[in-house]
Amino acid sequence: MIRPSSLPKLAACPCYESIPGEAGPAAQRGTMLDGVLRSVMQGGELPALEAEDASAIVWSVKTLKELADGCKVLTAEDDCKVTLPNGMNGTCDGIIPDKWAHVDLKSGRFRNYMEQMAAYALGLMDQHCVSEWTARLLFCDEKQVVTHRFTYESAQSIVNNIVEAVENPAKRPSVCEYCSWCAKAETCPPRMAAMETSLATTQETFAAVLEDVVRLGDFLEKAKVFEKFWDSAKQKARELLEAGTDVPGWKLQKGRTSKFVATQHQLDAIATGILTLEAVLEPHGAMSEKKFREIWPKELPFPDAVVETKMASKSLVQI
Repeated sequence: MIRPSSLPKLAACPCYESIPGEAGPAAQRGTMLDGVLRSVMQGGELPALEAEDASAIVWSVKTLKELADGCKVLTAEDDCKVTLPNGMNGTCDGIIPDKWAHVDLKSGRFRNYMEQMAAYALGLMDQHCVSEWTARLLFCDEKQVVTHRFTYESAQSIVNNIVEAVENPAKRPSVCEYCSWCAKAETCPPRMAAMETSLATTQETFAAVLEDVVRLGDFLEKAKVFEKFWDSAKQKARELLEAGTDVPGWKLQKGRTSKFVATQHQLDAIATGILTLEAVLEPHGAMSEKKFREIWPKELPFPDAVVETKMASKSLVQI
């Protein structure tokens, strides 16, 4: 049975299939934050968290209470289970029944979750016998709220169209932003074709690509499929080399040996006056705000004025 969380991926590619196994670090963090939000909203204390996670939860709790505007908020998992008319089911992070609305906490960067929210809205409209519903996405790291509003008909259409596409025997896969999460990433025909096209690029054709913004964007889209193949090929080559099988043109390089002086010896040098504290700290350079907050005494107010900001160079991202 399709789960609501997979709908945005299936909307992009009806052949998408999640990779079985343990969730990655990002998913594990998201699950942890969901649990903390539920606990705090039900009267629990904010547990000891890393500064980034604590900030995300504090913002989310404050925002959720503002959205509820005094109305009751359901956050217990049993109260937030959603079952759709077609049998699909999932669990949202909070429901505000009096406002015909639900909320879902999302960590990391902005992504499209509209189809997942449509599924929750459809199930909740059915459960509460109403014809309109509002979904609020709390992007806790970006500290932004994204709102989707649905009628019963619009939510039903979104969900049904995806299910029909998935169940269509003539469905075809397509390259999309979720490819690296798909179990079929290394056997997907469009991805293989994209890789072959990129490999066939010559010096002359590549020069033409750089001069044409449309072809440049298309080349970037196709070339990024290399990342998954490259990672898999490296892993396979490593396994073969470690087992004693030669891979022509490649070898395992011995890890670099590093020498260091333990913290205690540095402290001893300072205590005996051989070195000054400044001389020992200077080579270490600046400390990240996150790390500094971790070592700062919890019982003392944090000196925000000591934090400096340095802007990193802009990253190229796909939209």
